[in-house]
Amino acid sequence: MLGITTEILFEKFEILEVLKKDEHAAVFLANHIYLSKKIILKVLNTQKISDQALVERFKREAKLLAKLDHPNIIKVLDFGTSKEYFYISFEYIEGVSLRNVLKTRTLEQEQKVKLMIQLLKALDFAHSHQIVHRDIKPENIFIDKNLNLKLGDFGLALSAEDNFVTNPYSIVGTPSYMSPEQVRGAKLNNQSDLFSAGVVLFELFTGKNPFLKDNVSLTLNEIIGYDEEKLKEEIEKLPEPLNNILSGLLQKNLSKRYSAAKKILDELNIENEYPTITMEQYEKESGRSKRRLLFTVIVSVLAILIIVLMRIENPTKEILPDKPGKETQNFPKDISNQNLAGNKTDQSVKQDQTNIDNLNNPL
Repeated sequence: MLGITTEILFEKFEILEVLKKDEHAAVFLANHIYLSKKIILKVLNTQKISDQALVERFKREAKLLAKLDHPNIIKVLDFGTSKEYFYISFEYIEGVSLRNVLKTRTLEQEQKVKLMIQLLKALDFAHSHQIVHRDIKPENIFIDKNLNLKLGDFGLALSAEDNFVTNPYSIVGTPSYMSPEQVRGAKLNNQSDLFSAGVVLFELFTGKNPFLKDNVSLTLNEIIGYDEEKLKEEIEKLPEPLNNILSGLLQKNLSKRYSAAKKILDELNIENEYPTITMEQYEKESGRSKRRLLFTVIVSVLAILIIVLMRIENPTKEILPDKPGKETQNFPKDISNQNLAGNKTDQSVKQDQTNIDNLNNPL
């Protein structure tokens, strides 16, 4: 085993519960003695791991998360070394993974939208710091009882300055949530995370992973060769804003896929102040736009009718507008208010399991 038997670690962590443990690493629920608060403690025995890439991955997670101070990203409180051990302490979340939520709860549509926005905010912040997560999936997303979301497990993440640690072209991640370029082993950027987020959101709103098959090989082939039109049919009953977002996230072609989470938030008029938004607000905003357009059209039609009537009454008088008329505007399509599918979920397929992989999640 890991070799830790004491109830006090590193002179400041009181162990309350062992969450996960093997001979290389462990995850504990602990009390930070000096801060008087519960924390999650990840500990790695560096002497018992022959693959130094795993050690560097563990250290990298601490360094990356230390840069990210955001309401929707799990915070690192402390990290350091003691003899042969390296440790990271995280904030403790009174909650469960999104996978657990999908399995055990039926969420209202506006609750799903709230989760979607928080996930996009977390990705926007990470990407603004040149960090690509590379393993967005329900198991790495944590939810508290108030549906506040936290993105965690940056163990596979890459930043602009640490490509020497992990080959940026290597295939890493969880197969059924990978982007097509991730499957091919291509260099990854923000758009790969956005595709993976699209898969998570597809599962959140429809109840199933669109690419999950019976084995890893079939799953990867599905991601590479999926029928985009068939995928669109599966989400066509969703309200139009959600339909557009999922379609934009799950584009194979990078030039057609959303390039940034911020673009989606901007489209939804979401400020960075961490608000809650509902589909009722979508519909209300869409209604305002339609009413403005309708008013413009009615005024234009009335103006034309007045001109025509004046010409009929006085055909010899030429009446010209002072300024050229505006081009005709198109009405937006109605926002559907169809009920969404339930929350039936598929088991996620795992790839390249290592001893440390089972200890990636702080919860």
